[in-house]
Amino acid sequence: MIYKLVAFDLDGTLVDVDSSWSWVHRHYSVNNDAALQDFLDGKIDDMEFMRRDIALWLSKKSRIHITEIERTLEQIPIKKGAMEFFGHLRNAGVNTAIVSGGIDLLAYRVAKELKIEHVVANALETDEYGYLTGAGVLRVKLLEKGEALRNLAEKIGAAKEEIISVGNSFIDASMFAVSAVGIAFSPVDTEICSAADYVVEQNDMRALIPVFEKLLARG
Repeated sequence: MIYKLVAFDLDGTLVDVDSSWSWVHRHYSVNNDAALQDFLDGKIDDMEFMRRDIALWLSKKSRIHITEIERTLEQIPIKKGAMEFFGHLRNAGVNTAIVSGGIDLLAYRVAKELKIEHVVANALETDEYGYLTGAGVLRVKLLEKGEALRNLAEKIGAAKEEIISVGNSFIDASMFAVSAVGIAFSPVDTEICSAADYVVEQNDMRALIPVFEKLLARG
């Protein structure tokens, strides 16, 4: 099998932070535990979850320009070994993508640095002057990331048998379900390990190279 696409989760997989949303919460000294629990309990949907998160920031500062969020996210470090690993993938001629329920500002920065071709991630709605409106832009349902990956794969002409996906938590299991191969990288829960074909415990992306050498050699 020749693999056409390798899709990556963002938060905790490509960057050393558990959540880009939580990173911004910490910047404004707010906590979204209540909204998170309501979301996981099915009491609110993705749009309301984003709205409540953004409302927390706006409770601390009534007008926030998108560049302020962008500067905050610029401080998030990319995973150790990522440059070397993605250089390896480019040499193999594989298309790469980020599929994330995180904030697209971070996803696009990481994609630019690592030369990742495709990005599907959620966004912050702004007015004509670039200030947050309080709403989010939903492109990836957090618990249905597989749907976003499947839509992207259709656009670029990649079948399930031609996709590899990489993630670190149970949220990424739906991506594994629409991929030929699922890889749990630096996993944070047992659910993602159970769903994976390969598990790489190290928190250095260079540890993925031997796995990909094996997979791509089959092509």
